[in-house]
Amino acid sequence: MEHTDDIGSWLEDITIEAKAYADSQKDYYLLVASERTARIAGGVLIRGLMLLFIAMVVLLLTIAGALAIGTLLGSAVYGFLVMAGVYALTAVLIWIAWRGSLRERFIVTFVNTVHGHA
Repeated sequence: MEHTDDIGSWLEDITIEAKAYADSQKDYYLLVASERTARIAGGVLIRGLMLLFIAMVVLLLTIAGALAIGTLLGSAVYGFLVMAGVYALTAVLIWIAWRGSLRERFIVTFVNTVHGHA
């Protein structure tokens, strides 16, 4: 009878250790996921702020350029039309690049960032 008691206590010990191991693994993966989420959120915040400041600079440079070109052409309207044309041309070039290899590079970079390889 003593032999079955040893097996019962051994199984109970194994069960307790397995539960403890599962709990520690859950906590570990939760910590890893939290760290990656925090890194991604921090990166998005910093990039968002940088994008905002760059957009403000570009906006002010666009207005200044449009007014300067408008002075050269004799009307501010012409200056803004020229700047709009520059932006339209830039948008077309970015669209062409995006349809090429730029989209794939963006996807690979994003996936690598999420999985912690970047």
